[in-house]
Amino acid sequence: MELDDSNQRKPLVVGTAIGKSLDLAQLLPRVAGEAMRLAPAQCKNLLIERLGDVDPRRVRYPDQGISLLADLEDLVNRHCPPYVRFGANDEALALVGYWPELCAIERDIAAGDLARVQSRIDLRSLMTPSVYAVVGSGVEVALYTRNPAGSWVCVWRTREFTASGYSDQIWQAKNAIAGWPAWMRAAAQFHGSDSRVNQGGGA
Repeated sequence: MELDDSNQRKPLVVGTAIGKSLDLAQLLPRVAGEAMRLAPAQCKNLLIERLGDVDPRRVRYPDQGISLLADLEDLVNRHCPPYVRFGANDEALALVGYWPELCAIERDIAAGDLARVQSRIDLRSLMTPSVYAVVGSGVEVALYTRNPAGSWVCVWRTREFTASGYSDQIWQAKNAIAGWPAWMRAAAQFHGSDSRVNQGGGA
């Protein structure tokens, strides 16, 4: 199995916060921006249904804003890659962004549903029926998947994995997911329908 080091792919750097405030007025436009980038038609329909406008700042009262924020986060999560959740950080609620589901990764590795190697070079000799494989351990991890040609490509990696010496080009969250090739988006959405694989928000 070969590695695909093409810069045309755009792996997500997980652990990326898009907002650092619990202020609803600041948070809604940021989350709506992510939803609009990933699912523009669905996001527009949701905003118009709730507000009669595509501008999330048209919220008239707090309860309406809280409900809209939850639905926008759900929409983003439906387009996240496997083992990634969008929303508030478990330890710092003011940090809203993309976070790795490390417990789900360890669970599926223990169950034999997900392969793990210590180096991305080891992917070349990995023989597994799984579409996905994890490189690294702990918080220093990256998720790889096979492309249609059979090569392994990076879907996402944590900031800690990047800092530990991963030298490929880094793409921030705003450049990821929406720019994936169609085959990668389709694979993520297909596997996200499996209850054992987290497709944003579902462990």
